[in-house]
Amino acid sequence: MSPRLLRFLKWDLPYVLIIALEIAWVVRACTAKRPDKAATPPSRSPSSMVFDRDAPATTEEMYRALKEHPAAAVIAAGIVLALAVGGIVGLVLLIIVAWYAYKGVPLMGQEPLLGPRWSLWDVVKVGALFPFYEIVTMYALQYLVRAGVLPWTQPLVLGLSSSFVSRTLGVLLILWVVRVERGQEIRQLGLRVTRVLRHLLTAGLAYVAFLPILALVVVVNVLVMRWIEQPLDTSSPIVRAVIRGGAPLVLLFLIGTIAAPVAEELFFRGLMQPVLRRRVGRGLSIAITALLFAAVHMSVYQIFPVFVLGLFFGYVADRKQSVVPSIVLHSVHNTLFLTLIVSTQRLMGAAG
Repeated sequence: MSPRLLRFLKWDLPYVLIIALEIAWVVRACTAKRPDKAATPPSRSPSSMVFDRDAPATTEEMYRALKEHPAAAVIAAGIVLALAVGGIVGLVLLIIVAWYAYKGVPLMGQEPLLGPRWSLWDVVKVGALFPFYEIVTMYALQYLVRAGVLPWTQPLVLGLSSSFVSRTLGVLLILWVVRVERGQEIRQLGLRVTRVLRHLLTAGLAYVAFLPILALVVVVNVLVMRWIEQPLDTSSPIVRAVIRGGAPLVLLFLIGTIAAPVAEELFFRGLMQPVLRRRVGRGLSIAITALLFAAVHMSVYQIFPVFVLGLFFGYVADRKQSVVPSIVLHSVHNTLFLTLIVSTQRLMGAAG
């Protein structure tokens, strides 16, 4: 028996069977009969209940909301002020960066390439197992709820819990594939701690310089979505949980600020981008990874801003040959905007 066949039977066959099972499950879900939409009365979406008010809040309502939730008001105002100041400082930094780029002087040095030895198939099988983990975890949690082991009954809480568990399992799978199956050191993923403070400082300044670009992208995206009459997208489980309420904030922030940044950066910038760079070059690898990063968020409303964010995270990870700065920046970004959304939602809910 050839070594290649032995390797396939030992390592790859289980992945192939799981992917086939996942495809069969998706086909079954897509071909299953759905209830007649005409028979069910139309209901307002969660976003319309919060954001599409029949009338704007009056001064008295806003004053009452500020009195009831002073902490939320202070936090929201502080984040908006920080983003505004950061945007102004970032604009200055952006002009400086543009000037140095015009002079041909790079402000962010290129670290030596790590040269990972895993393949595109490793990326495909890990990516396929992320949704598989989420499906299996959801069924397992539902079984535990029916058995009376878990007290949770809200679908959103179950969905968020399965999302957290699946991302944790996904991180462990990435480490398993790189360390055990491929025999590589973990630092080949970009998990390096050498000169990490210097990398974080450089990446932080780059993020501040990136803020004006991000603000422009968000404004353009909102205008385009309004022009095509695309309603506010609540497909993200975290956004749904914030709008509907009832989900523990600790769980929301665990996913948004720890689980999601670590899992997504390790997979996209640590595992996928270096493999694509070997095949298509630096620029295309960053662009393709960012496009797939935006696509997995499954949100029409977010795809353009997330794509631009993916370009930025990919550029930082490529220049520093480390995912630690991109993980930290991803976490900081999610923390800022998740905190802003939660605070704003509480104020608008009190005003309504």
